[in-house]
Amino acid sequence: MRVWADKTAFREVTKEEFRKIYFRLGGGDRSGWTADYWQEFFEDAVNPGWRFMVEEPRGPEHDRMWLVTDHETTEYRLFFMTDDPTESFFDYPEKE
Repeated sequence: MRVWADKTAFREVTKEEFRKIYFRLGGGDRSGWTADYWQEFFEDAVNPGWRFMVEEPRGPEHDRMWLVTDHETTEYRLFFMTDDPTESFFDYPEKE
């Protein structure tokens, strides 16, 4: 079993700090992490009381931002991966 995100590397931040990191490191229009996406998911449809968790890039090669909505832990998670894990994220032994 692969573990993609080390929960201990995440830190809780305010929604405002989460927003700043989203816009500063997310890539904007070229990556799809746009102001419209932010508005739809983090302003219009935000879940009250949820925590905002961030793992900033571990290095310059960690340049692919991911967002996860975890209903079990009631957290929004923002983290970064390299191209290689991003490309193989959905690989599993039975996949052709």
